[in-house]
Amino acid sequence: MKTPLLLVLALALIASPGCGTAPTATISPGLTLTLEASPKHVAASLRAADELRIVLPAPAGPDYVWQVVANDPQLLRQTSEVKYAPATAPGAAGTATITFRALLPGRVLVRFVYVRAVARAEAEPTTDQYEVTINVRS
Repeated sequence: MKTPLLLVLALALIASPGCGTAPTATISPGLTLTLEASPKHVAASLRAADELRIVLPAPAGPDYVWQVVANDPQLLRQTSEVKYAPATAPGAAGTATITFRALLPGRVLVRFVYVRAVARAEAEPTTDQYEVTINVRS
């Protein structure tokens, strides 16, 4: 019996990554989630009391900084400032690291924006952004 081509295509679309869902990372206690240039929205799952370090690319060096513009501190507490580290190889981008601790079960969206470190008089556009949806389990 032949499977209809339309059914095969539909199943392939449902199963393929990136079709409406964010890539998921399961984080163990004290581990790091390193974000790459793409995708811009990822999902992570961890347990209450786990520590999560998020490493973001910092291609413009210390002249630009990552800011947390969305978070629910009742579920996920920021436990460090954003720390910039210069590139270790010529031509490579630096990184920015920030640490969080999961407090209570729930779902939280953390949004980061990359902006100029020194504000100018006129409003400047965001140069990059990431979203991390974190599911905290009990």
